[in-house]
Amino acid sequence: GVDLAAFAVQPLPPVADGAVFLMIAALDEARGVLDYCEAARRLKERAPRAEFLLAGPVADGATAISADVLRPYSKAVTFLGALADVRATLARSHVFVYPSHGEGMPRAVLEALAIGRPVITTATPGCRETVDDCVNGMLVPSGNVPALEDAMARILMRPDQLPSMARASRLKAERHFDEGRVLARWLQLLGFDTTQSQSAGSQAA
Repeated sequence: GVDLAAFAVQPLPPVADGAVFLMIAALDEARGVLDYCEAARRLKERAPRAEFLLAGPVADGATAISADVLRPYSKAVTFLGALADVRATLARSHVFVYPSHGEGMPRAVLEALAIGRPVITTATPGCRETVDDCVNGMLVPSGNVPALEDAMARILMRPDQLPSMARASRLKAERHFDEGRVLARWLQLLGFDTTQSQSAGSQAA
C-alpha cells in the first residue's frame, strides 16, 4: 500500500509549455528503463516541447544499466539520479511511466497514483492491477517500444483528459492501495481481530 497522507493529491502543472513524463526506477533493463528512453527519443522528434525525466539509483545485477548506455538518450531524457524524496518531482510531472518487463507491484507507481497522476505501465502481473486502461492511464505490452511511444503520444494529443485521469488515479489509490486498509486486511488474514483490539484500547483509555 501507500501512505495517502504522505503522498497527498498534488495539482497538475499547467500543460501549456508541454507535458512532463516521469519514470522513477532503479536503472535496470528489466524495469523497462531503455524502453522508456527509446520511446522518449522517438517522441521527442515529433513533440519537441514534451519533457522526459528519469530518476533512480544505480542497480545491481546482470540487467543493470550503466551511465554509458544512457548517454545516447541525453538529448531527449533528463536523468535526475537517485532522489531522497520523490514527491516534488512527482508533483512536477503530468504522467508517470513505468514500462516494467515483470515484477511485483511497484511502489513508485502507487505513489504516483496517490498524488493523482495518470500512469502508463505494462500489462504484466503487479503493474496491470494499478491501471484501468483509458480511465486512469494506459496499459501497453511489455517490451513494446512502439506501443509505449504511441501511448505517450496519445496523451500529448488529448491533454484535456489529464484531469479526469488524475482524479481516477487518486480514487484508485484510495479504494485499493490505502496503506492503512492494506495493513488491516493483512492483520485479519493473520488472525488478528483489529476491531477487538481497537475496542479494548478505547475501554482502557
